[in-house]
Amino acid sequence: GGWVSFYRPEQLAGLLGLPAHVVPVAWLCLGYPDERPERPGLEAAGWDRRLPLDAVIFRERWEERAGPAAAPAGSGTAPASGPGAAPTPAGPAPAVAAPAVVPLWWRELAARVRPGDAAAAIAVRDAADELVKPAGSLGLLEALVEQWARATGGPPPSEPRAGILVVAADHGVARRGVSLFPQRVSGQVAAAAARGDTAIGVLARALGAELVVADVGLTGQPPEGVVARRVADGSGDITVGPALTAAQLQSAVEAGFALAADLATRCDVLVAGEIGIGNTTVAATLLAALTGLAPEQVCGRGTGLDAQGLERKRCAVAAALAANDPSAADPLECLRRVGGLDLAALVGVFAGAAAARTPVVLDGFAVGVAALVACRLQPALRDYLVAGHLSAEPAHRLVLDRLGLEPVLDLRLRLGEASGGAAALPLIALAGRLHAELRTFADAAVDRAPPPTPGGR
Repeated sequence: GGWVSFYRPEQLAGLLGLPAHVVPVAWLCLGYPDERPERPGLEAAGWDRRLPLDAVIFRERWEERAGPAAAPAGSGTAPASGPGAAPTPAGPAPAVAAPAVVPLWWRELAARVRPGDAAAAIAVRDAADELVKPAGSLGLLEALVEQWARATGGPPPSEPRAGILVVAADHGVARRGVSLFPQRVSGQVAAAAARGDTAIGVLARALGAELVVADVGLTGQPPEGVVARRVADGSGDITVGPALTAAQLQSAVEAGFALAADLATRCDVLVAGEIGIGNTTVAATLLAALTGLAPEQVCGRGTGLDAQGLERKRCAVAAALAANDPSAADPLECLRRVGGLDLAALVGVFAGAAAARTPVVLDGFAVGVAALVACRLQPALRDYLVAGHLSAEPAHRLVLDRLGLEPVLDLRLRLGEASGGAAALPLIALAGRLHAELRTFADAAVDRAPPPTPGGR
């Protein structure tokens, strides 16, 4: 945790219902840090020593105070005047947006996802501190072990059984010239992947992973060898209207949930990927809808667009936002209006894997945006996600930052079809092996670092 002061004071006042006379200075953010220092920073600097927890807990709450001081922000109650009175923020605090009405079918799926096991993650971290190495010196490899323990209750096995799940769908926006490839290529690539002819097929064989390619929304004849879970023949053109109907959204999410739940019965970890011409345009639009970012900030070159193609893509994103007017307060409706069948299925994949307490390794940009939707809908899903890599799509970094995930790899990949996520699997296995096979200081007869000198001297 740490003190945070990068916020808009009026928004914080509205969110917390602070009295009008209270001027926030900072707020304490509690959570799990990315890195764990051996000692608190103030102690290491010689400024202070650790204090008992009771000495730093403030138990008073605003609603417990009587009189005008307890008036809610924006109520019109005048603050005290005179020397020492705190200045009043200008104007009332903005109203907090009303929560979206979440359909029953999603609430039932989300209820099957429980928060991760924080105690298990802490136990694994404590055990890692006893191993023959400086605390935290294995960096992200140690963080991977902790994340795995949070999801499953224990460290990863040295040779985890992996399942790779790739969902395929077509998008109406592909007709707007937003990709180098025609729409029919989606089905062709899906069939080739199922045969093992594409990159993900090669990676699956090399890793001994089970590969499942599922058709959740392709057009044309069903590809041979691809699991048939088609909800519709592609999605609508988002530049003129919604991508999906409410029924199609539900069916796609439920299809992804069932696919992941089935694969999780045979695997220790899943890798999620997608195939679909035009889906980086759809993912960019969905990201803009969820975050308020401009088309120029969310659009990359995808499969390798030139400058004119990139401009068409940006125009398509702007047109889709104008035609659908999505609200970030309703992530599920954003998914319906400007998403697609593959992204909807991926939301179900994350929920299905998490319900089975199985970690999911994310692939690239489109998968990451689907994960952002899923975590907005069910924050507990975050405990089950691992970012396999950082793709060459510029906005992928923005997505991972919002998810609070650090990528395992940065290889400038932009292929899709779960290839980047699969490439991270050997490092996850290596992290598990290190945790299992490293000796402790005591077992290896190695002296530990001396304790710090009081006061930093």
